[in-house]
Amino acid sequence: MSLNEVIVPTANQRLSQGDIIKFLQPKDPEEEFGVIVTGDCDIENGKVTKQLSFCYMMSLGIFFDRFYITPLVQAGLNELKEKLRSGIKKNLKGLNENQKGISEEGLV
Repeated sequence: MSLNEVIVPTANQRLSQGDIIKFLQPKDPEEEFGVIVTGDCDIENGKVTKQLSFCYMMSLGIFFDRFYITPLVQAGLNELKEKLRSGIKKNLKGLNENQKGISEEGLV
């Protein structure tokens, strides 16, 4: 998407369903762009006067980071954590009570 395809709405500008809008001061980078979802028929027939409905748009990079990369990394970390916990637990079983510095309950 290039910025020449994006509308920065003004007070007297007419918007249509499917228009991509850019918010000037988004609180979050994920809230920089949106797409108008209010139907053109509702706009034309005056069913909406003050507010139009929109959905935020997310860049592909943010989408992959949030819904693919982060869960993938978290799953890998959980797997490593479980392997480490299992290995420590296995080694603890071979020690007598005086040699143990950590209990099985103390493992995360």
